[in-house]
Amino acid sequence: MPETVITTGTNRAGNVNAGADNLKSRFVGKRLFWALVLIIMAGMALAACDSAPTATPITNEPQSTATPPATPTGGTSALTPTPTKPPFVSATPVPPSRTPTIKPSPTPTATPTDAPLPAYTWKSLGLPDGTNMRDVEVFPGNKNIVLLGSPQGIWKSEYDYTVWNKLDVTIPGNPPPGNIELAIASADVYYVSAHTGCASGLPITAFRTTDGGATWAKMTPELLDVYAAREAAAYGTTCAGVVKTTDSGATWSDVLPGSQETNSDPYAITGSPDGKSLYVAYASEGGTGTIKRSTDSGVTWKNVTPTNIPPDQLLHAAVHMMFVPGSTGRPQDGGLYMANQQGTFFLPLESDTWVSHIDTANAIDSPAYYVTAFYVDTDYSEDYVKPGPILYEARARLGDQAFEGIGVFRSANLGATWQQVGDDLGKRPVQSLVLAPHDTTAVPGMLETLIAATSDGAWAVTMQALR
Repeated sequence: MPETVITTGTNRAGNVNAGADNLKSRFVGKRLFWALVLIIMAGMALAACDSAPTATPITNEPQSTATPPATPTGGTSALTPTPTKPPFVSATPVPPSRTPTIKPSPTPTATPTDAPLPAYTWKSLGLPDGTNMRDVEVFPGNKNIVLLGSPQGIWKSEYDYTVWNKLDVTIPGNPPPGNIELAIASADVYYVSAHTGCASGLPITAFRTTDGGATWAKMTPELLDVYAAREAAAYGTTCAGVVKTTDSGATWSDVLPGSQETNSDPYAITGSPDGKSLYVAYASEGGTGTIKRSTDSGVTWKNVTPTNIPPDQLLHAAVHMMFVPGSTGRPQDGGLYMANQQGTFFLPLESDTWVSHIDTANAIDSPAYYVTAFYVDTDYSEDYVKPGPILYEARARLGDQAFEGIGVFRSANLGATWQQVGDDLGKRPVQSLVLAPHDTTAVPGMLETLIAATSDGAWAVTMQALR
């Protein structure tokens, strides 16, 4: 702690003595001289009393003068109920690079958004015990469609997330595929891909439906992931790069030039609702990650991987990302959100500068946890407290043989601080998350349902109205 230097009244006394010498040289009578000296000193004492600052009490509580973190816009770092920007610490300068750098945030402190959460209770959604749910997707609209995917099949629900119908599609594979990826283009058009990665050598299969899941057709390209921009247009990743369809998956283009990445697999894709902005996450055999972006529907691509991340300045490949558009009145919230055990990242629209909260201790030491699922909520409500984009993150640690779940966490300040949402999921690792709207006319007081696809079925907590 820096030393506090306390100054004394030496200078003031010196000024008095100097004034006394001047007076002494002008006046002969000692009585007059000392009378004037006493008058001057009394006047100075009175002036000192009038101008002395009020004492500030010293406490052990940390004092903060910073504006509470705000919703990210361009160069902001965190989110709070008010749209004010906090000061930001820039990254350590690095040599010029073709990739953008990040802005690591200051050490996070408690904010008004850290008020205790309600005692949420996770409940099973009634699907078969032991079902290894790998993905969950929501399509908000007049039906609020939710799909759950596992190697055992695909389930569908509309509004009432306690009632699920198994769709007539069989996921092939022996052994079962490790990943099931879902995409919903409309109330009728869905995509399913099943794979265990490019390096495994195991089959990669993909299916589509155009009648709400009643019938399915196998697609030709071996798709790892699909992003459905509109009912007819969608983009998919293959081991060779990105492909595109304009007829709801009936036919697919060749690999889009520039979407390839040497010695890396494009395992995830997302984008804007209009399909103009696309983001692809790549993973190398060495475990590093690359992020590419297209702003012209896949015609050209740019490397936008964040750099200067502890401990090795590289992005680790275990990346979960989600694009969200800016909400009405809050366009600054729109962009790409991303998370891994290194921290949370936000790339605003039309920007090459990432805003981040780096989990320095976890990034440098052995990982205490892995991020296994990620979801961002920017749908605001007057009934439910949402002071900005709300981040949900599922974490797990590596056990003796598999991942062991730690829980689901919520952040209202872009990842500076986190709070656990319920604590009764046990050791089930959560593998995907969505926040599904509720029909408030059917279930009064229930606004949204947070649904978790876990290694042991699907679980949910219902968000009650908060004011």
